[in-house]
Amino acid sequence: MTTQITNHNVISDLNGIYSFLSDKYESTIVYEGIEYPSVYNAYIIQFFNNIEDRKELANKTIDEIENYIDNETYELRPNAELYSLPRIIAKELNAIKFSDPSLAKKLIETSDTIIESKNQYYDLGKILMEIREQLKEGFNHA
Repeated sequence: MTTQITNHNVISDLNGIYSFLSDKYESTIVYEGIEYPSVYNAYIIQFFNNIEDRKELANKTIDEIENYIDNETYELRPNAELYSLPRIIAKELNAIKFSDPSLAKKLIETSDTIIESKNQYYDLGKILMEIREQLKEGFNHA
């Protein structure tokens, strides 16, 4: 698959050379003591209220998680948490992902390029650009 760049200053397709920016990119994430294979896996599982459900689903594929959601009885976190959690959790999980020095370096190498990637819960592009700025500041002060 080719990488789609709408202009020289925008990354709008998180595939190909920019696949490392995707929340589905395989990168071990440890969150609240549970290990997940990607930000997406960790993110979607955080909506389950029961910690045992989260542990059980931690190493499942995305398809297996979606089948579980479709076919099982489970308890989601209360509505109040569901409205406030998405962006907070997404930013925390991506910060964990980009604490990996090789991924941090790649993110910084995107320079000041705008990253566009949104879903129904949060603006991943904006989160990535915020993390990139924090990483740049950290490197400039080191």
